[in-house]
Amino acid sequence: MSDAIDIANDLTQSRLEGLIASQRAALRQQGTPECVDCDDDIPTARRALCPSATRCVHCQTHHEIRQRQGMGR
Repeated sequence: MSDAIDIANDLTQSRLEGLIASQRAALRQQGTPECVDCDDDIPTARRALCPSATRCVHCQTHHEIRQRQGMGR
């Protein structure tokens, strides 16, 4: 029984490390001055706090909501 638990823990750890690595890579990417969804300017303050931002706060919020809803299916 402990072998199955160890395997599950190793798989979970591996997936978690992969997700963290992909998020770190995304944060290193260059953002955009305009939102990719609505084409409005991304405020300077947002770009200073999140240089990798490609969406304005409004569109990013809606994007994250849609992602969460898709994950629940």
